Amino acid sequence: LMTGGPTSPVIFWLAVPIATLPSRFSTRGIIVGVGIALAFLVTVTFGVDAAMASHRLPFVLSAAAVIVTSPVLVAPMMRSDVKHRKDAFIDQLTGLLNRSALATRTAELAHQSAISNESIAVIVGDLDNFKRINDTHGHAAGDMVLQGISDILRRELRAFDLVYRLGGEEFVILLPGADLDKAELLAEKLRTTVASEPVGNHQGVTMSFGVSVS
Repeated sequence: LMTGGPTSPVIFWLAVPIATLPSRFSTRGIIVGVGIALAFLVTVTFGVDAAMASHRLPFVLSAAAVIVTSPVLVAPMMRSDVKHRKDAFIDQLTGLLNRSALATRTAELAHQSAISNESIAVIVGDLDNFKRINDTHGHAAGDMVLQGISDILRRELRAFDLVYRLGGEEFVILLPGADLDKAELLAEKLRTTVASEPVGNHQGVTMSFGVSVS
């Protein structure tokens, strides 16, 4: 409006925020954002001077086309970037955080602990005789066991207690603020829960746990 309405040289700037929508919003959010931008476009053109807007209709339509096509072009790249970032930190088999995520979180917690002077407990879990499951029943069965163990660990932990798949059949749990007694109680609870529940199609799967506190 301040730069001339339908004759404004910066009317295409309405497309700039629209190009960023795919990085934050779902398809529905993108559609709503595009609708708002088009409403602004109509307001600052036909709402200011309908005759001039009609005279410069190709210019106005070009701006509308840029607004509509910007998220269409940007969305696949944004989604691909988000997927690659997710794949870098998520274990594809279990859905747990992976070793890369563990390294990042460990550095953060070490810094946080140095400031707050609170302890950090670490629980390491290892499936017992996992190689025998793979050798006897096949790797598909082994994968089902790992997924079942991951579900149990997620269910038994608090929302802010993060569990990571370190590799193979090894898992790591970080417990910010927990002391040795709390960590040992949780490790024992996890051990007994795993031993008492069927995992995948297998009964009697067990895990061993080790506990340490900074």
